[in-house]
Amino acid sequence: MDNIVGVFLMQLLQQLPLLLAYTVAIFLALAYWRRYPTPCLLTMVAAGLMLTVAVLQTFFNLYLVQNRSSVDGTIARMGSLLAVIGIASGLLRALAFGLLLAAVFYRRGDGQAPPVEQS
Repeated sequence: MDNIVGVFLMQLLQQLPLLLAYTVAIFLALAYWRRYPTPCLLTMVAAGLMLTVAVLQTFFNLYLVQNRSSVDGTIARMGSLLAVIGIASGLLRALAFGLLLAAVFYRRGDGQAPPVEQS
């Protein structure tokens, strides 16, 4: 299948439940922004980062496989490039997970609920 756009969309379709969960997290963070601004900011950045990583990793992996001749298509070279993409994606996902943890535990240590802003 030489149609890279069609293959890309099919691979995104396989990830649809996760992509939808990331999108819902972004909208929920926006909905609760006035009440809990810092946790919502952390959640929104984390979900946005995970959404971006999922889409870009899929694209780069597919691009490398489809255009292996333009990147010195030896198996060792392809393996190295795919490994770099995988490691970078894993590090970014770990960062996003850390941001989610920070959002969950924000101001939990002081035993007080965060102040509610009056509008």
